[in-house]
Amino acid sequence: MVESLRRFDPATQRSTGATDQLLVVPVRERFDEEADSIPLFDFLTASRGLQLVVSEEELVREQAQKVS
Repeated sequence: MVESLRRFDPATQRSTGATDQLLVVPVRERFDEEADSIPLFDFLTASRGLQLVVSEEELVREQAQKVS
């Protein structure tokens, strides 16, 4: 369960304030090729009460196909 989202400054290793949104970008390298994985949308929506809002969903899906 997510209790809060906070910004993070890697230089100081401290949180810099609360936020109400999150940007997830695709990772191009994987270090655990043999590990089981599930699609991100399935993982995020598996929790009760979580709503996932995707702006320009078709473009997101096209980009995901390019990096897969």
